[in-house]
Amino acid sequence: MAMALCAMLSSRLLANNLFVLPTFSGNATGTATVYSGNPLASAGNFTTASDAYLVLAKPALNAADTKYYVISRSGSNSLIILNSAFTPIGTAISFGQNVTAAALTPDGAKLLVVAGNLRIYNTSTDTEIQTQFLDVGLN
Repeated sequence: MAMALCAMLSSRLLANNLFVLPTFSGNATGTATVYSGNPLASAGNFTTASDAYLVLAKPALNAADTKYYVISRSGSNSLIILNSAFTPIGTAISFGQNVTAAALTPDGAKLLVVAGNLRIYNTSTDTEIQTQFLDVGLN
């Protein structure tokens, strides 16, 4: 199965992780693989949307509290939150509109996702705290 290289994360608190996301195969979902260490060895797998394109890490002082946010372009299964063992926390979140951008704030306290509107999530509780309507039309 062809895979697309997604993200390589490194931090003093985390081992180096390399996420290999599925390429679109006509199926709605695919299997992503995580590699870690030196030399690289498989660290886990998880199911994600086949159009997943970004993995954002929220490191923690205790490595077991690290979270990963997997962002997909489609309006369904747009956000999957993983724990440090690469197991989903809760169910996938669907925004109903295509995701065009996502980022964590520098302090890691908030996840910002643009999917039609700006959606702001508290990363401690993984709940949406605000939706900001964006007007990017012609003036």
